Amino acid sequence: MRVRYKFLFLFIIVAGAAAIMINLGLFEEEDAAPSDISEQIEALGNDRYEITKVRDDGNMYKVWINFKTQLGSNSAAKVYTDSVRDNTRSILMEADIERDIAVYGSQKLIQGRSIEYGTSYYYQSSDTYLFIAKENEPEPPGITEQIQALAKAYYSISRIEPSGDLYEIWIDLKTDPGSASVVKIYTDSVYEDVRSILENEDAESDIIVHGIRTGTGGKVTEYGATYYYLSSDEYEFIE
Repeated sequence: MRVRYKFLFLFIIVAGAAAIMINLGLFEEEDAAPSDISEQIEALGNDRYEITKVRDDGNMYKVWINFKTQLGSNSAAKVYTDSVRDNTRSILMEADIERDIAVYGSQKLIQGRSIEYGTSYYYQSSDTYLFIAKENEPEPPGITEQIQALAKAYYSISRIEPSGDLYEIWIDLKTDPGSASVVKIYTDSVYEDVRSILENEDAESDIIVHGIRTGTGGKVTEYGATYYYLSSDEYEFIE
């Protein structure tokens, strides 16, 4: 019985010592990532790009970089994604962490769009470095270009002025409309098309569509305008 108590007492002493050593940081899990790894990688950003996200899934460190200005080619992006990949690998090696690495290069545009340039990879099993370029589809036209395309045989879109919470458009009639009621048909139609464009782009704004006609000598005749008020979701034509 005394021998049993001696072993129990010895076990308690050893377990307590181990707990103290763990708390002191003398024992660590194998490949445990230091808490500042993400901060070190994020600090790689500079005046050309920012590190927007860092993820470790246990097998691969994934890093997303956003370019602050548009690049001329995928090969230009490769220079930066390769650099971030190589610096990330140095950070991980210094911390005795073995992972594959992927660095995604892109640029955020207005209205939620983005350009993806490509990804730099490192595979530790084969010690392989690789860059895969992204084939981007042509960017769809922006809001202004879509409104400009609303021109018809009867009128042109002569001016577009977006100003925060208001889109103001001028349509220039190619022939004398004869009356304001005819102009209303055109400005109402353009208003409805512009509203659809803004909704498709997740944009909200008041809308004014002016109906004018530029005559000989540059003389401009104003017939009226269709007004849309976002707050009340109503529109009206005012001569």
